[in-house]
Amino acid sequence: MKKEKKCQTSNMPKECFLSSNMTWVGYLNYTTKPIVIKREIRRIIPHPDFCASNYTNDIALIELSRPIVCLDLPRPICLPTRNLSKVGNELVIAGWGESNSEKFESMFFLYLFIISNL
Repeated sequence: MKKEKKCQTSNMPKECFLSSNMTWVGYLNYTTKPIVIKREIRRIIPHPDFCASNYTNDIALIELSRPIVCLDLPRPICLPTRNLSKVGNELVIAGWGESNSEKFESMFFLYLFIISNL
């Protein structure tokens, strides 16, 4: 069964994107040469409750000097619509992860279901 991708673009300006502490544009595998796009950072707006000691709220809005022109690769992530962010819906998470200080060659991804935190 083919997974249907449901998303929408964000209303952020094209010069802005969301970022965690470790962000690469167009970098999915350590063994291949990444597609690198260089931009000057105009400003970084960290989450107001970011905690450097345990990385809670590790997200920021980064404003670039110029927009990134999106091609097949790299391209921005799609942000889910409000009605897709409901308890029980499936989502995909992705990241490099860490295991006993091992470096992994490829990004990991995992399908999870949204649960309530109330």
